[in-house]
This record gives sequence, C-alpha cells and structure tokens, in this order.
Amino acid sequence: MSQLSFLSKAKIHLTRSGSNFNHYAFTMKAVFAAENMIDCFEMAKPSTTANRPAKLINVIKNPEHCREVARISETEAKIWRGGVPATSADDEANVRAYAAICLTVHSAHQHLLDNSGGLAAVAWARLTERFKPTDNASM
Repeated sequence: MSQLSFLSKAKIHLTRSGSNFNHYAFTMKAVFAAENMIDCFEMAKPSTTANRPAKLINVIKNPEHCREVARISETEAKIWRGGVPATSADDEANVRAYAAICLTVHSAHQHLLDNSGGLAAVAWARLTERFKPTDNASM
C-alpha cells in the first residue's frame, strides 16, 4: 500500500455531498494515468448476438459506458472483466486503482462500492453515475 501513500498527502477526497466530484474525477484520472492504471478500467461487454466478439469498453476513456457498467451485478462484473486479456500487472493495477478509490471517497458513498467485485471499473462507473450521470434518465 505504500505506493498509494501519496493520496493522503495530496488530500484527494470525495466529500460527503459529492459537490467536488468534477475536481475529484479530474485528479483521480490524472493519478490513474500517472500510475499506469487506465487499462484496468477496461471491460468486455458480452455480445448479444451469437458469433460476435465481446466489445471492449473503458469507463475512464469512454464515460458514456458508465451507466451500463454501474448497473451490472458482481457476478456479471467478473464475467465482463474476465473477457479482457489481463496480465498480472493488469490485475495489480486493478487492485491499486480500486484501493485508491476506496481510500479517497467519503464513507457515505461506501454503498456505491459494495458488490463491485473489487473491480475499479465498476466502482468508478457507479461513482460517476451517482454524481455526473451520463444520461438524462439517471438524473
């Protein structure tokens, strides 16, 4: 966890009201990029058509997918993440990114991280949909 110790010094924190989400998201995206964690936010959306490959989506690079990813169950999340070719470095990046998110959100938002399967992509999608919905129906 020492790799994440700078988070407390940087005072990156999503407040109880979430009113600082835009600044929080901007800062966390910079952290994810600097720590080479962007690819761990990739998931493979299963195709609804037979014989078609899964579609790779990344909730950091393409936030329009946050709504869909935020609504999947923990079991579905593991299936979606399992469809992405991952190395041990990718798995480590996911653990670090998920920990960074958990360490920087107010405890009032813990329920958004529950049942995310420990996946940074799902946790991020749920936070994004809560504070910056990607469609009008979510508002």
